Amino acid sequence: MTVLRPRGLILDAGALLQAEDKPNGEVWTYCLQEVEAGRRPLLPAAVLAQVWRGGSRQAGLARVVKVTEVLDFGEDDAKRVGAMLGVSGTCDVVDATVVHASMRTRYAVVTSDPGDISAIGNALNYRVPLITV
Repeated sequence: MTVLRPRGLILDAGALLQAEDKPNGEVWTYCLQEVEAGRRPLLPAAVLAQVWRGGSRQAGLARVVKVTEVLDFGEDDAKRVGAMLGVSGTCDVVDATVVHASMRTRYAVVTSDPGDISAIGNALNYRVPLITV
């Protein structure tokens, strides 16, 4: 597996689902690389809400969440994300939240669905750095 050297990582819902299905897979490896580099992967709160159901079946997911920094979603963020949805002509608040976080930080997004993330970024003239899992 290639060792990543991004500035930082943001996890989307697909990354969390992969962590749940493959507890020692790529997502976990990427998270460990971030921690070893002295950073914590970022996890938008909306992404966590979309995937979290609780219970023992999500042990791999819970382990990933423990090493992340969960990003709050306040009023200003909500207004920016809503405006982004208007410009992009899309309606997925969670994907737009991920793009918003990437635009603020310039971090790469770990995703299983690069098309949706890219479409929002492209509509805003922002090339989202992507890592597909």
